[in-house]
Amino acid sequence: MPEQRHHGCKRLDRSAEQRQGGREDVLLGECQLNELDAEIIYGDALTDDAKGLTQADLILANPPFGSKAGSRRDAREDLPYPNANKQLLFLQHIYMSLDKNGRAAVVLPDSVLFDAGVGKLIRRDLLDKLTFPK
Repeated sequence: MPEQRHHGCKRLDRSAEQRQGGREDVLLGECQLNELDAEIIYGDALTDDAKGLTQADLILANPPFGSKAGSRRDAREDLPYPNANKQLLFLQHIYMSLDKNGRAAVVLPDSVLFDAGVGKLIRRDLLDKLTFPK
């Protein structure tokens, strides 16, 4: 008998105030239409709030742009390339959160593609971990 997987939707938001334009309602509605479980967790993915999240087979993300630190709490220690750039931190969080055959679609500013410092190391790490379909 094939392995049965539990499918569901999760969303991690820093606060309830982040409900912009009813996106939370759209997520819940889509999950309900597709008979998936939905869970919204209030926390910051760049802090220890992300501990305990399960690996995902699909991640769709539009992380916040800008250079503000956002959270005043300590950043996660499990990210291999600590830095002050939120976009690079989110990119690491996303690719580290995927399961072995997981996929992701992420909106990021072009600066992530051209950062010559730690961004180059993160891009190399990402490419080393990618599996391309044949």
